[in-house]
Amino acid sequence: MKLAIVTEKAALSHYKVAQDIYNALKTRVECHVYDWEEQTIPEPNILFVGTILCTSLHYLSRFMPHKKVVFYTTLEGEPLIDPIARKIADNIKIVANSQFSRSLLTRSELHCDDVVYHGINMRDNQYDPAFTEFLETIQHAGKEKVRKRKYLTVSANSPRKGLDRAMLAHRLVEYGNKDAIYILHSGGGFVDVRKVADDLELTPTRFWFTNSFGMYNEFQMNSLYRFSDFYVQPSFTEGLGLPMIEALKWQKPVIAINAPPYNEIIEHKVTGYLIPVTGESRQLYLNRITLLMRLYSVNALAEAIEIVLDDKYRDKLSKNITDQVKMRFEAEKTYPALLKHFE
Repeated sequence: MKLAIVTEKAALSHYKVAQDIYNALKTRVECHVYDWEEQTIPEPNILFVGTILCTSLHYLSRFMPHKKVVFYTTLEGEPLIDPIARKIADNIKIVANSQFSRSLLTRSELHCDDVVYHGINMRDNQYDPAFTEFLETIQHAGKEKVRKRKYLTVSANSPRKGLDRAMLAHRLVEYGNKDAIYILHSGGGFVDVRKVADDLELTPTRFWFTNSFGMYNEFQMNSLYRFSDFYVQPSFTEGLGLPMIEALKWQKPVIAINAPPYNEIIEHKVTGYLIPVTGESRQLYLNRITLLMRLYSVNALAEAIEIVLDDKYRDKLSKNITDQVKMRFEAEKTYPALLKHFE
């Protein structure tokens, strides 16, 4: 079988998924990864990786009716679908990346043929020694090397990501935990991170904003997860939340909200800590999708961080992240299920 894996390469998370799919399938079928702006895509089978929106569905009309098309979609809300896009959707296979994404397809009166969770190479433990050595400088206070507890968020900077809430939670946490460091791997966007940090008077030695989202290679990213003690996912909504899976690979517990898709990945007080949802709101974004935002208390997030900062409790959670937990999201086990939709 000849397969084209097509995505928008500028959309970093989608491109990473496309690459992971390619690496998992390249020994099974003849496949290539294409940017969606490529003029010539000759393969008869198209696997499109992205978010199901009017624009992406209209794009797929270029392949119809001569090619088999499977749309592998993530969703954070209900897309606004016009009649033409809906007709295109009726004539392709749609596979969701989580049960949450499936539920949003159903809400939008779109069909869903399957759920295939995102996967990564759980055996990939290569990291960048030079970058790791740089990270270790965070452990220093003056000339003295001291042990510090580090937690991490890896996120684009958009309204649904909750970065300002995570920063406020850290301000509450660092008050009584002077050895706690929050590493925010993000960049410019909706939240002016540096201004919020200044307004909250976050201590520079206990808050590190990389301002380098999308600029680290896979080995540097592995170093970042390896260096951290646990992971914080402050988003109000996600299609799945790939960084949570990356954290599990390194046996790092995850803090998130107790709602799908987070609780599809993390088990409360077993592999992480899930905080209560206090309400929901619907937010129209870019006139293309109505985001389903689940709200939570900043105090609850801060309390969860303080709980997981405890070494004994965190070690207990880490030990629960077994090979069996990880293998649920092993790319070579998840992504081959996509191929059956081309039969």
